[in-house]
Amino acid sequence: MRWGVLGGLLFAAAAGCWGQTDSLELARAEQDRRIHRTTVAAAVLPGAGQLLNRKFWKAPIVWAGVWWTASSIQFNAAEFRTFRDALVAETDGDAGTVNATGFTAAELNDRALFYRRQRDVSFLALLAVHGLSVLDANVDAHLMEFDVSENLKAGLHVEPMPDGRAIWGVGLRWDLAKIPHSRSASRTTW
Repeated sequence: MRWGVLGGLLFAAAAGCWGQTDSLELARAEQDRRIHRTTVAAAVLPGAGQLLNRKFWKAPIVWAGVWWTASSIQFNAAEFRTFRDALVAETDGDAGTVNATGFTAAELNDRALFYRRQRDVSFLALLAVHGLSVLDANVDAHLMEFDVSENLKAGLHVEPMPDGRAIWGVGLRWDLAKIPHSRSASRTTW
């Protein structure tokens, strides 16, 4: 009986320890969920990813880009329809339809093609603005955890060699002495 109770307690303790999850794993999973949520929000609604990342100044820039490209699409589509309809009226051979623009058929064709091309480019610009806003939201969500403290330094430096020559180089320096939780007073340079 005593071994049964002791065995049951040992089994329960082992099962409890086996079921434990790593806190870093949980933090990483939460960070991945936050990044995914931000990216999806930015894809669904322009500017939402910037707001979720608390980069409030970027959202109006995204909205202005979307507004500008959408209004450009609308303007170019209206002009395309105007010149296309005038071209049809000019070339249909019906005396009842009149071209009120005063342009010839060749000029109307050139203008219609120009505004159709501009409308299509404006669609591509809208896709580019939206794609860049999603990319920006995703990158900002990834960089939220990036260490930008004063312990990291990068720059050009000169290394004197034993024979007296100087060598220029690019270096990254991580100053461990300034980290409050570090017991090491040494400086490490890579």
